[in-house]
Amino acid sequence: MSFAVCLIDDDLIKIERTDKLLSEYQIKHMLINMIPDDAEEHERNLHAFIDSILGDANISLYGYTNPTLYNGNIGKQPAFDVVIYDWDYGQTAGVIDPSEQLIKLVDGSHCFVYIYSHMDDNVHKAKIEEIQGQYPNRIDFLLKGEEGSVESLKQKITEYRTSSFSAQFAQQLRVNASKSVEKILVKLAHLDIEKFHQMMGTNNEEKKKDLVEFISEKFKNQLLQMDFTLPEVAIVEEEPGTAGIETVSEVEPSIKELWHYRMYSTISDERVRKGDIYKNTDDEYILIMTPNCQLVKYHDNKTFGILNYCNLIAASNLENTVKRLVLHEGTAKAQNTCLGKSVPPVYSLINQIGSKESAPFILPYVTLEDVNLILFPKMFTYMEIQVKNQQGYLKRDELVGYTYVTSLSEPFLSELIKEIYDKLERNGVPNFSDQVQKEINSILLGSFTS
Repeated sequence: MSFAVCLIDDDLIKIERTDKLLSEYQIKHMLINMIPDDAEEHERNLHAFIDSILGDANISLYGYTNPTLYNGNIGKQPAFDVVIYDWDYGQTAGVIDPSEQLIKLVDGSHCFVYIYSHMDDNVHKAKIEEIQGQYPNRIDFLLKGEEGSVESLKQKITEYRTSSFSAQFAQQLRVNASKSVEKILVKLAHLDIEKFHQMMGTNNEEKKKDLVEFISEKFKNQLLQMDFTLPEVAIVEEEPGTAGIETVSEVEPSIKELWHYRMYSTISDERVRKGDIYKNTDDEYILIMTPNCQLVKYHDNKTFGILNYCNLIAASNLENTVKRLVLHEGTAKAQNTCLGKSVPPVYSLINQIGSKESAPFILPYVTLEDVNLILFPKMFTYMEIQVKNQQGYLKRDELVGYTYVTSLSEPFLSELIKEIYDKLERNGVPNFSDQVQKEINSILLGSFTS
């Protein structure tokens, strides 16, 4: 699969005045007319860079004369791996805000952006650095007129193409995702609108939800069947006894961000859903437990006005009594001493902090501002919200005093909810007597150690 680079530069007007995407063919066959004899150094460098890219069989080059054209065609154009972004648009500078267009570009498309411009203005440089801070590991900057800038830019692109997991995986994912969607559409090709309604039911809100769940499940299954060649990496073996245990300082911000993205989703509509996390004015958090099938019909008295939830405690806000309950573990049990304290180790979301039946769970990285929440299964409770005796779902603004934070994603949500209900419903059985316990343990010891 070819690595796609898009050059956004108003100097491309000298190739062809167009508001359309310039192909590699157009750029290649019109390049000779681009540079006049009296061209400045930055123009010659751009010419040399284009020439070097065109000479690389692994890279496909495209172009736009300004960023508004790129942003106006997101979703209609090829997916680019790298964008080379000019900052100075000459006569159009008063119309085009390069910082605004850059933010739109990185928000709207997956790519790495190299700002390659000859502008030498400290105000613009400060703005670029500000945007770089908002989008770490997405933007780099090189001066077009500097000696060696062509070689440096080409080298950076080559390194990104060969060493970035994101760059290599993105191409495969796009191709395989497209194939997966096509396979689903082939299966649905015979379905007319009437049959669709017969299959999906009559309630429009539920129909939409069911359709999305049906398609997404099939999409996932199709994608799992596709061939992915994941980039290999050398695995560094951990010291014995330290696997899975890290101090907070060892976790890079990018890893936290990835796990936050994997575990949570921010849903922009107004509906209350199972797995939603809300916060009140006292910074107290709750996790919604009521099933979606009840929430979607909340106001036709499906739940009698009862909304179930679990209270969550910020990990930084635990009171001493709670800490003592969690830390009171037997000396024979494994302990996590990475922070210099005796803390039961945790390896996954559904791994309780300790062996007690009512021991809590931790929801890490709920926000990227280091909000980590502790959930005690026994803190299951409810609130009453007046129903309107009409069809309709429960809306977020009906949770008076609460604001939406995020939503726990699958597969984490279903497993956590199951664990919570298991802890609430478990009755247990009588313990063996002391003598029987000793006998059984003796039998097991002999069986497993002989």
